[in-house]
Amino acid sequence: LNPQLALMELESKRQSWDQVSLWSKKIIELHPYKMEAHYYQGFANVQLGHFEQAVESFTTLRSSPKADQYPYASYLLGLMLSDKGDFEGAAKELNHFLKIHPEAPEGDRIKALLSDWAERDLIKGAKP
Repeated sequence: LNPQLALMELESKRQSWDQVSLWSKKIIELHPYKMEAHYYQGFANVQLGHFEQAVESFTTLRSSPKADQYPYASYLLGLMLSDKGDFEGAAKELNHFLKIHPEAPEGDRIKALLSDWAERDLIKGAKP
């Protein structure tokens, strides 16, 4: 498992997203509870434009006890859910991101987005 993790990380640094996807799939097949592989799988799928697969990977990650170790999974999942029109789900993820990563550079942008959604009645009670 360790050599495959190292290769996945190396390919990520090289931004070779198809290879990251390949290695993360192999790791998940060997160890389905290796959340690092789900994170890399989701991120690679975002980069490759495979948003449904990215949502699946990030949702799996978010349901694990290690989810808070990967705050950007909530951020990316929130953005993808909003693109699908699930503003309540998106607000939940974005608020979770702000909770676990309050100093995030994206924080002001997320708060403005959530406020806009609340003003437009796209979400109920999910203001930051």
